[in-house]
Amino acid sequence: METCYKIMYLENWKALDLKSDRFEVEAEITAKVLKNRFKFIQEPIRYKFRSFKEGKKISWKDGVRSVFVLLKHRFLY
Repeated sequence: METCYKIMYLENWKALDLKSDRFEVEAEITAKVLKNRFKFIQEPIRYKFRSFKEGKKISWKDGVRSVFVLLKHRFLY
C-alpha cells in the first residue's frame, strides 16, 4: 500500500477529496480508490532503507494511523 506510485486519470484523483496528511494519506487513497472502483495501476519504486539518523520519518505510529484510516473508510463512509 505504501510502496508504489499510484497512476490513474486526473478526474479520479480530483474526485478523491483527500483529507489526511502525513503517511496515512496512502491508506485514504487506497480506501477511496477501491470504494469508487477507480481503475489504477501501481508502479513499484526502488527503496533504500534509511535510519532515523539518516532522515527516516515514518514509524510504527504511522502504521497504526493507517489502519485506523482504513477502518474508518470501511465502516463509516
